[in-house]
Amino acid sequence: MEKDQHKLVSELMQHSKLTMPFSDFEDTLMKRIEVESKLQTVLQKDRKWALFFFVTGTFLGLVLNAILENIQSGIVGISKTSLQLGFQMMFVLLFLIQLEKFFPFQHWFGKRNKVSIRE
Repeated sequence: MEKDQHKLVSELMQHSKLTMPFSDFEDTLMKRIEVESKLQTVLQKDRKWALFFFVTGTFLGLVLNAILENIQSGIVGISKTSLQLGFQMMFVLLFLIQLEKFFPFQHWFGKRNKVSIRE
């Protein structure tokens, strides 16, 4: 019985040999890792600029909203309240869209698992 187990284990070990798909697999994989690493540093730099422009745009949007609050009459025939409402709706929509890119909402609420009744 012990010989059978030993034989079974040796057969399983022979089947577990890892074969490379092609001869330069390791070199290709290492080059790919290097390229991905460089790409990550570029993406981090771009993300910092995106955050800078997001904060700047948010600040300028708030300033423009304050300026619209202080005008006496409308601009180009559009009433003051319509201008404010339109601008505020656009500002909130763009703010939420950009905020979701920095902090994905799915991360906040988690992925919902579908529950199957057929189990």
